[in-house]
Amino acid sequence: MTQLRVAGYLTAAAVFVASALLKLLDFSQTADMFGAMLGVPDRFARLALAALIALELGSAYLLIVWWRSRRALRTVTAVCVCFLLASVALWIRGETNCGCFGAWVTITPLETVVKNLLLTAAVLVPARMQNDPI
Repeated sequence: MTQLRVAGYLTAAAVFVASALLKLLDFSQTADMFGAMLGVPDRFARLALAALIALELGSAYLLIVWWRSRRALRTVTAVCVCFLLASVALWIRGETNCGCFGAWVTITPLETVVKNLLLTAAVLVPARMQNDPI
């Protein structure tokens, strides 16, 4: 069971790291895309993007280093749920690209809803299988 738990956490951590790194590859273009999608000034879009990248890298860190900590798992679960809600909102608005992997990769919000459901499951299911209350 521990192997399943670690595999789920490492998979989710890999997705968080890939997402953050792809956003960093072309920070300016990704910030422009976020600004247009959210309808906010460029300065705010850049700040929000930097915070999002830090949140993704922080979530990966928690899953890799603190994978036995309930508090860390609760935090990452909350991040996954927030990402899920954001992707549902983008889907409802009819956006064509969620920006989850920056400007380099185009993923529809509906595909992102599925990805975020799987990410949440990768964090929650292994812990629940071991009767670990999160």
